[in-house]
Amino acid sequence: MVKAHRLTLGTALTLSFTGLVLQVQIPNLLNEAVTNSLQKHTVALSHYVTLVLALAVAAGISAYIARLFLLRTAYAMEFDCATSSTRI
Repeated sequence: MVKAHRLTLGTALTLSFTGLVLQVQIPNLLNEAVTNSLQKHTVALSHYVTLVLALAVAAGISAYIARLFLLRTAYAMEFDCATSSTRI
């Protein structure tokens, strides 16, 4: 049954992983912002604010689409199970 829905399931899992990777990068970026903008004064803080916002938006979009595909796959698998059990 998983093979029948491998494309949507694979897309959902890939986007979930991508969203998690993007979310993990935000604390690292904030660490760099504190070091470079607040301590060393080498880079403008607005640069890091823009990057963090971009990562947050990208992670949110990725998570939304991943959830959409996960639910679509779950409903399709549930439908397949329901229709296969009525044939028996």
